[in-house]
Amino acid sequence: MTESVSAQNAREQFEQIFQTQITRPGADKLLQWISSTDFFTAPASTRFHCACDAGLVMHSVNVYQVLRARYFEEGIDNEESFAVCALLHDLCKAQYYKVSTRNVKNDETGQWEKKPFFAVDDSFPYGHGEKSVFLIERKMRLKLEEAMAIRWHMGGFDDSVRGGGFAMSHAYERFPLAVTRHALRGGAALRVAHLTDLHLEDGANAAWLKRLVRIVNAQHPDIICFTGDFACRRAQFATADAYCSILRGLRARYGKFAVTGNHDILGAAGKAPQLICRAGFTLLQNEAARVEISGQNVDILGLSTMKYDTPATAKRRFPLKGQQPGPAFRLGLVHEPAAVQLLPENWAGLILAGHTHAGQLHVPRLERLWLPKGSGPYAHGLYQTPAGPLYVSAGLGESGPRMRLCAPREVAVFNIRP
Repeated sequence: MTESVSAQNAREQFEQIFQTQITRPGADKLLQWISSTDFFTAPASTRFHCACDAGLVMHSVNVYQVLRARYFEEGIDNEESFAVCALLHDLCKAQYYKVSTRNVKNDETGQWEKKPFFAVDDSFPYGHGEKSVFLIERKMRLKLEEAMAIRWHMGGFDDSVRGGGFAMSHAYERFPLAVTRHALRGGAALRVAHLTDLHLEDGANAAWLKRLVRIVNAQHPDIICFTGDFACRRAQFATADAYCSILRGLRARYGKFAVTGNHDILGAAGKAPQLICRAGFTLLQNEAARVEISGQNVDILGLSTMKYDTPATAKRRFPLKGQQPGPAFRLGLVHEPAAVQLLPENWAGLILAGHTHAGQLHVPRLERLWLPKGSGPYAHGLYQTPAGPLYVSAGLGESGPRMRLCAPREVAVFNIRP
């Protein structure tokens, strides 16, 4: 449980967390400087989150409490780094707002009245995340990982990214992985973590895989879904046990389910389907599995790679083996997003796919440089299709050149509510 934050106790909580958890050289001077600014009285925004007096410190404490409650793991994560990143990510907003007035018509009297509102008046226009890093490091040194987290905490909304800059993509190359969260209405209450396109091969980074497992487990998913290309086509996997052992550490309350991708079928020395099973997944090859969650049925419908299917061959896949009658929320797993064009109408309440790598090499404001056959018109993100809502993930690995450009790796998490 996290303690509620109010304007009255936000400063007290901020200072208590800061002084307890942040003890490196310069921390005391940084807190002294923060106290000399309007940080503890300023809003967090002009009209969105915490747009009120003391909203900035309330927001900062809220971020710390949520971040620590959901993602901190004893013995693995660093308490000080969590406090630094959460409490100080929006330090750039100190001395950033002012109270102004505007005329608003009083509906009861018909008179125009002056009303206060928050407006931007940036005394030091140095950017957003980069400004926070600069202000912190004038008094206290940051670890490289902390600086990156604070610098890029706005993600795709950062001005440099929207303007076409590539720096965030390079940051994801060095510190890879984004967790994207989505809220959907469906027929069941569940949380689904979606992984895809690992493209593992001999020499894969075991430390990175362990980090992936920690991040996914921190989402506390009910179901984990993997939508193909577990292995790289050229992989031989003389020693695959270590990778499978790491991935067996993925935890989901009601199971882990997977389908194959085109690389799993055409390459990987024919071992990919067995490796998927050894990694702890239930492999669905034109099959269905049912789980019951809080008294509601959830059907996971899995189709093996459909890259070379035609409408005639696709029909032969249905009905899926093991699919049961009766009401259920249907979760569809396919590898290639273009497969939705071969599926029956209203096939599933949510369809998950990979394959595209979000273009892998993508120049902002231009067409994606590369999309593999089987992508169709679906590059990345959520699409409405006759078969059902389709989400195409950017995935986790690469095919061909071992690099990404403005297409960061992704774990997608779906909070589905009735």
